[in-house]
Amino acid sequence: MGKQGPVHPVPEQEDECRIAEMAMLLHIFLRTHKPYLVRGYNIHQLSEETNISLRDLAAILEQQNYAGFNDLIDNYRINYCLNYLEHMSARTIDVLDLMLFCGFADKYEFCATFKKITHFKLEKYIRKLQKQHVQGDGAD
Repeated sequence: MGKQGPVHPVPEQEDECRIAEMAMLLHIFLRTHKPYLVRGYNIHQLSEETNISLRDLAAILEQQNYAGFNDLIDNYRINYCLNYLEHMSARTIDVLDLMLFCGFADKYEFCATFKKITHFKLEKYIRKLQKQHVQGDGAD
């Protein structure tokens, strides 16, 4: 048996690691700065603000199984909405205000995206939360 030299990573593995590192930085940026709340936010702005090329952003989206930029942004928006709804104590929720608050510009798109990601219709989810709040208030 001959002596083996050092094992070098395959270029594809290096690229995957680099993309994974950039993905982590991207998600930190999105959670910290919340640019997805800006209506009309686009991939060019994200690229400029993160110094991640459009090509690398596309690779990140593909690696993380997002259908595209809008899918990524919509996921962040809906998760922001869910977090907001969970911590909200108001009895009435205006869907249009909620839509704008979470960065959406169109009510139909907001409701459709909400259902796609949560598997709940928005109004049904809100009623469920309101019922939980009422039951929680009565338990004190």
